[in-house]
Amino acid sequence: MNFWAQDHSGDISSKYNQKVGSVAKIIFNTNKDKGNSIRMAMENGKLSTGYAFVAGRVNFR
Repeated sequence: MNFWAQDHSGDISSKYNQKVGSVAKIIFNTNKDKGNSIRMAMENGKLSTGYAFVAGRVNFR
């Protein structure tokens, strides 16, 4: 699956391809959201139809 960070205005990071058991370090395109709420967005990396579920942790340090 692909994931990226968003704020209320849209995307604030590049898309990252994530596989089971891998770890990614997210690099933000801006620092304007420091201290504000952001969310993680995801999509099927193969853009095929079907259902998906994702679980994991995000450590915003």
